[in-house]
Amino acid sequence: MKKLIIGFGLILSLVNCITTRSLDKPVFTNRAEQPWVDLPKEIKRGPADCAPFASMINNRFLGLAPSGVILQSEWDAMKVALRTTNAGTDTKLLADYYKGKGYSYAYLNPKTCGDYSKVIEAMDSGCVGFRYMDIIGTGRAHIEAIIDGFAFAESCFFLTNSWGNKAKTSGFDKKDFNHTNLKDYNGDGIGVVDILMCPK
Repeated sequence: MKKLIIGFGLILSLVNCITTRSLDKPVFTNRAEQPWVDLPKEIKRGPADCAPFASMINNRFLGLAPSGVILQSEWDAMKVALRTTNAGTDTKLLADYYKGKGYSYAYLNPKTCGDYSKVIEAMDSGCVGFRYMDIIGTGRAHIEAIIDGFAFAESCFFLTNSWGNKAKTSGFDKKDFNHTNLKDYNGDGIGVVDILMCPK
């Protein structure tokens, strides 16, 4: 997949979504009971439609879309809303989309398990998370919805929805990154940005 275009010019403050949390006890989200969102086989999608898919998943968490099966009409409308092309989605436009619906936008390059806990706490406060992964120097990148997470001491990971399949992602920005489902997204050459959309 071609690299998504990062729109760092629109990075906003998180508005109280991220706070410091001690890791003296396990930290995990309360999202596990949410219905899983499949990628229907009949969906006709483009080569770089990961951002629309991740957004449709997170919109269900936010109540911006009805729960249940994703239809082709919803898929097509989301691509239009995000102005997705065969080259991907500009994250500035992703942020604009959520800003227009009353959400703030922030990002975090995960360096420690404490950073994972900040994202988890934000999600439990009503935010939704996206994990953006960039294969540095290749022009290739990918983004997925964060579904669940865990952080305790030096152990931390996120579960993401990877094209309709559950994936475990762990490690940090440019250090020891691992994606269980995508073999190209592993190692020290992966730039990682966790993006949060939060109620204002």
